[in-house]
Amino acid sequence: DHYRESGFATSKRLIIQFDSLIKLFEHNYIPEYDYLYLDEVSALLEYICCSVTFQEKRLLLYRIFSNIVRSVKCILVSDADLENKDLQFLIDLKNTPSKTMLIRNNFCVKKPIPAHVWYDQQIQVEEKVIQTINKTNETVLVISDSKRTIDQLFKIIEVPKDRKLRYTSEDGDLFGQDINEIWKGKIVFYSPSITTGVDLTIPAHVFCFFTGNSVTYPTVVQMIERSRNKLSLNI
Repeated sequence: DHYRESGFATSKRLIIQFDSLIKLFEHNYIPEYDYLYLDEVSALLEYICCSVTFQEKRLLLYRIFSNIVRSVKCILVSDADLENKDLQFLIDLKNTPSKTMLIRNNFCVKKPIPAHVWYDQQIQVEEKVIQTINKTNETVLVISDSKRTIDQLFKIIEVPKDRKLRYTSEDGDLFGQDINEIWKGKIVFYSPSITTGVDLTIPAHVFCFFTGNSVTYPTVVQMIERSRNKLSLNI
């Protein structure tokens, strides 16, 4: 109903997540545009090829994506870790003579902090999260590639309800909101429902519980990098 009522079929510009391309097929609509912009293209292509979250729909989604790539006149891509294989994949997929132009972005964020990596020590990391929460009023991000893990951590880590926020496929909506205001001083739990499109610039401690059983590693990196001003990083 959301897609039917939103008038997306007549929109001059359409912003959509890869998984939601299936909605276009269900409504018998494949958009025709001159330009296609793919953000975080390296992570996107790996997600298309390797993610286990939509196995039964992978072929159909790929066909829809392929038709869109072949129909546009110009493809714009961006990624901090853009590789030749990503560009070559799109060139081969488009299957028409193409001219490629590379523009280097010289902007750099401040020097990244080193990550503290834990192996099979979830209880210790949970204790570290609680210690950090108890000693600071700064924002704390608790991230996982598993919704089940996020739900468990949300219950285990006890803080006042007005300080906890959760974003998964079943709850939380950031559309049109200023997260730098909403997340300030909060303990924010999120699953792969948040991977791109979020830019947190206020200082934050980041804890990532990586199971390896859901989205790809580059996608997890994107989840972590929603925080642009990390005070600490534990994985």
